[in-house]
Amino acid sequence: MKIAELGKTRSIFRERDLLQELNHPFIIKIICVTMDDQFLYFIFENCENGDFADLLQKRGKLSLDVARIYAAQIV
Repeated sequence: MKIAELGKTRSIFRERDLLQELNHPFIIKIICVTMDDQFLYFIFENCENGDFADLLQKRGKLSLDVARIYAAQIV
């Protein structure tokens, strides 16, 4: 598994633990983590309208006012 080969096992478990502990309306919820012989899968709740990356891809640059709103929500 590439994760182990790259020495990222600890980071992956830390990310999983943090996502499981978070409970915020603006942060996607993790449902479960599973794996097979080749891959590790993080299963998240459905985001019908897409995620932040989708928004950036659709809109390109965000105006300063819109960027401030998203930054405030993250903080």
